[in-house]
Amino acid sequence: MIGLLVVVSLMVGVAEGSSQVFGVSRIPRTVAALLTGSALALAGFIMQSVTRNRFVEPSTVGSTEAAALGLMGMAIFLPGAPMWMKVLIAALVAGMGLRVKTVERLAVLMVATVAAVTVAVVGMLPFVGLIVPNIARSLIGDNARTALPWVAILGATLTLTCDIFARVVIYPLELPIGSVLGVVGAALFLIFLLRFAYNDKGVAS
Repeated sequence: MIGLLVVVSLMVGVAEGSSQVFGVSRIPRTVAALLTGSALALAGFIMQSVTRNRFVEPSTVGSTEAAALGLMGMAIFLPGAPMWMKVLIAALVAGMGLRVKTVERLAVLMVATVAAVTVAVVGMLPFVGLIVPNIARSLIGDNARTALPWVAILGATLTLTCDIFARVVIYPLELPIGSVLGVVGAALFLIFLLRFAYNDKGVAS
């Protein structure tokens, strides 16, 4: 799947007949989309695992308003979320001989670094770190060893697909990839909220 998307990404866009554009723009843009998509998705998975909140991602870590929105969404749609899960994770980390606070700080530092590099290279890419980990968890489960490779693959796939769509939807003009990801991510986010609300209502009844 990714191989096909890479081929399409290298072939579509403005100035299709220019070999200079192919080497200077298409290849770096494709590689950047793959790497940033994977990195943001992995960072989102790590942040969600550390905070035990499935509604946070790298782009919301530095914004108190966005973080509050995620917590509010969790309080509304998942009022019965078990708090013992965080205690269990802390006990597991401590049992491995690691300091819980140290692990959490390293995770936050890693996420902050990924977010900073991504913004510096390609700009804001919303919802990748929020949506992709949730998709991976719904398909594969919460086992990090099994889920992490799929999180990276799905993150790269989503980002590259939206980048291709941004190049062809109003050809010969191009949309910012962040705009396309914003629309797609918002729609998927609403679907996940409704799904969680439905599941939580079913459990409560």
